[in-house]
Amino acid sequence: MNRSQLNRVKLGVPRYPTGRAWPLLALVVIGMALTASALVHMDAASAVAPAGTLHFDDTTDTIQVAGQTVLGVDSTYEARIFFPAGTGGFGFVFNEWTDFAEDKYFAIGPALVQGYNHPLLPILQHNAVLGDDAWHHVAFVQDSSTGQQRMYVDGALVASQSVAGDIADSVWSPFVGAVGRGSMIRGSFRGYIDTLRISDTARYSGTSFSPPAGDLSDDDNALLLYNFSAADFVDDNGVIKVADLSGNGHTGSLGQGFGGATSPLLHQPDTDGDGVPDAIDNCVAMANPVQLNTDAANT
Repeated sequence: MNRSQLNRVKLGVPRYPTGRAWPLLALVVIGMALTASALVHMDAASAVAPAGTLHFDDTTDTIQVAGQTVLGVDSTYEARIFFPAGTGGFGFVFNEWTDFAEDKYFAIGPALVQGYNHPLLPILQHNAVLGDDAWHHVAFVQDSSTGQQRMYVDGALVASQSVAGDIADSVWSPFVGAVGRGSMIRGSFRGYIDTLRISDTARYSGTSFSPPAGDLSDDDNALLLYNFSAADFVDDNGVIKVADLSGNGHTGSLGQGFGGATSPLLHQPDTDGDGVPDAIDNCVAMANPVQLNTDAANT
């Protein structure tokens, strides 16, 4: 099998209620009018978290990823993460797990970063303090050419160990955020994410590098790529999905994959703070959540 076949889309994944208003989000994305009851479930604007990001604000927030990744002996898991002061929390950013068969593991918190590729023990971790209210690029690298695993935060090497070997694969779907592992739900990180890339190569080496700015890009080694721009989301029969920009078909389904799964929130600019994204707000400068007119008089 070639890589595109091994990373094929799995159809017919189970669907579970999200408990949020995500099915209406796609109407925002394509520019259609929404009712006020749906709009109030959008993530509020922030002076520090730009549009085109996802807010994982609950430990059960998740994205179920279609298909499987196949990595070989090299890998890079990387993401840009933002932890709001007082509300950020440690948890999974990416996990692809089958009991005793596979565990591709990338977890980040304000004071701890972890990476693991089954069966190559131990977990690589570092008590790295990621400053609140700031964006951080975190990368976990496995490099067969040096026989090492390395962890980087904002381009600086913070941990390494001598580990090499084949990264185990299985048949279960990966997740971004929370994941059901047997009878347990392992929690999501709590914060914002604006880009995520999983690659079958060791992208970074040495003790430091200049972390990439802006959205991460696609290339031949990218197996999965999410940039979470508004145009990347669609409504598929009531399930909000995000496109895999690597071209490998790893479409993400928000709030799906296990009982109790919930959806992260798309962060849209909202200048007047009325819960209505600027893109469809008929008066950006004046709070008017019902959107009946521009004077908030409800007439």
